[in-house]
Amino acid sequence: IHVRIRRYDPADYSVVCEIEKQSFVPTPQRLLRYRLQNTKGRFHCLLACVSGVIVGFIVHHHTCLRIVNLAVRTDYRRRGIATQLLEYLMAHMERDNPQYGSVDVFVRERDLISLLFFRALRLKADRASVHPGFFQDTGEDAYYLKYAFEQMATSL
Repeated sequence: IHVRIRRYDPADYSVVCEIEKQSFVPTPQRLLRYRLQNTKGRFHCLLACVSGVIVGFIVHHHTCLRIVNLAVRTDYRRRGIATQLLEYLMAHMERDNPQYGSVDVFVRERDLISLLFFRALRLKADRASVHPGFFQDTGEDAYYLKYAFEQMATSL
């Protein structure tokens, strides 16, 4: 499937919110709004478009290159869209900002699909990978996964 990746624009807010609602329960709308409104500072958002329609997005923390949101519309899942978003982000950050050295993400302990997805894209757990009570909305534990840019160079 041909995916065009572009930057978020405030006019995209309602579409991104709808994708977020399809993907996460409970939906942290206040937190998403904060992240999207701070795109010139701490957070950056990329959109995946198919035939001009927004079908997914990824939000990352710019100063430490942490993925904070990754979601795809339910009718476009399992078509490689999330993979393309993440690989695009990792390739561009490694090329343009090698000083970061890695990309990381915290994944809910019960979110097996996301854990398997990130591991398939070579994000690995370190020795202190479990963070008890990390997610404030539910108190759920998180797994910390990380991908070092030098892994990309040796795996190509």
